[in-house]
Amino acid sequence: MTDRRTQDQFSGAKPNVPTAATGQGGLLVIFLAVIILFMASFWAASIIIKVQKINQGEPIAQGDASKLENIDLDLPKTKVTLVTEDDPSAGSPAAKVHLVEFSDFQCQFCKRSYPIVEAIIKEYGQQIHFVYRDFPLPSHIYARKAAEAAECAQEQGAFWPMHNLIFDNQEELKVSDLKKYAQRLNLDMAKFNNCLDSGNYTAEVEADYKDGLAAGVRGTPTFFINGQMIFGSVSQAEMTSVIDRELYKIN
Repeated sequence: MTDRRTQDQFSGAKPNVPTAATGQGGLLVIFLAVIILFMASFWAASIIIKVQKINQGEPIAQGDASKLENIDLDLPKTKVTLVTEDDPSAGSPAAKVHLVEFSDFQCQFCKRSYPIVEAIIKEYGQQIHFVYRDFPLPSHIYARKAAEAAECAQEQGAFWPMHNLIFDNQEELKVSDLKKYAQRLNLDMAKFNNCLDSGNYTAEVEADYKDGLAAGVRGTPTFFINGQMIFGSVSQAEMTSVIDRELYKIN
């Protein structure tokens, strides 16, 4: 009887020995698996930390928040009414989730945020109540009058069109520019000019600003979702995650 080794030699069969390439391929798969596992763990940890911050009532500071021009004041927070009836709003006042924004028409980060807010309002509709409040930074010399112009436009039912026009033309916010935007919206110019020139809403804008300071606002944009502060220009996904959490708690 011919032994097995001799048969293998005669038939040309090769023993099943792992090659170097096979070994390298296995190591590569293991290496990639370790990297994917590490990234997944890091992502999960960041989500857990963010949820903990939300639950503890801490503000969620995003990347752009560190670049915001803010106010160098050390004032104590006081209890203020964030949701008001005399400020521009959208959605349903009866909603269980209230989203309040303190904004500045001359703030570049507020300009970046306004399309996101529009998308949020469109997505949630009557499930939320959005309130826009003014927080013109002292360093922005045109922001306060721009806020007054938007309030004057609200008298004629044109706050949001004026709001968008001001942000879209943020580099041109002199009084003459504001009146030009009102004319573009076909507003009653005599009424608008009288409102703006006489400072009808100077006190209203100042009241919003003081409420913001009392609530802890130090830069723009600053948002409050059911009292939870979120400052800085945040993504739509980050905003909706907090809103969805609030809706889940209610339902």
